[in-house]
Amino acid sequence: MNLVILVCAVLSANTILGFIARLIGRFLPKKWWIEWLCKIPGLAAGLLYLYFAGYYIMDKEANLLLAAVFALIPLAINLIVKIVTKASLMEE
Repeated sequence: MNLVILVCAVLSANTILGFIARLIGRFLPKKWWIEWLCKIPGLAAGLLYLYFAGYYIMDKEANLLLAAVFALIPLAINLIVKIVTKASLMEE
């Protein structure tokens, strides 16, 4: 079960990478090298999340439900942001 939760944490780390890269890329000019430059802070944040989440998830004494929630929080936040932005676009 811990392995499944850890896979979810890896997907969440990828979501964090993409979210931060898009957020930083929104404020910078559109050049081909800016896309790669924006991924560096996203990669750092994703790996930092994965480092701490991995230690918590793979702990033998950790509650599995809390570990699953901790692994799925970034995916849930990304889903909420997508729903809110799509709803605001449809409203206009």
